[in-house]
Amino acid sequence: MIRDRKAEDLESKGLYRRAAARWAEVMMLADGDKELANKIM
Repeated sequence: MIRDRKAEDLESKGLYRRAAARWAEVMMLADGDKELANKIM
């Protein structure tokens, strides 16, 4: 499972649009499944 502290903090504050944008950025920065696994924060 991918975790991103910033996105999760935004979600906990109810800032769902910002969190979704952050998740999209995390996914776009990863080149593949292995890199996604390495981006767990």
